Amino acid sequence: MVHWPITLVGLLGKICGPIGFLQAAAQGKFPWSFGWTILTNDLIWWIPFGLILVNAKRKANATI
Repeated sequence: MVHWPITLVGLLGKICGPIGFLQAAAQGKFPWSFGWTILTNDLIWWIPFGLILVNAKRKANATI
């Protein structure tokens, strides 16, 4: 997979979003109920992005 770096950037964004949410919610700046949005919008994407990156790594190792 040639375009794995953009997939990595997407995954990093999906990781940083929940981290920012946790910090804001812990400080009382954001309602904890918004965590459902984080779950459906960010965490659910960790699996597909992770699988794409694992597959890209396997293909890269196979060509070496």
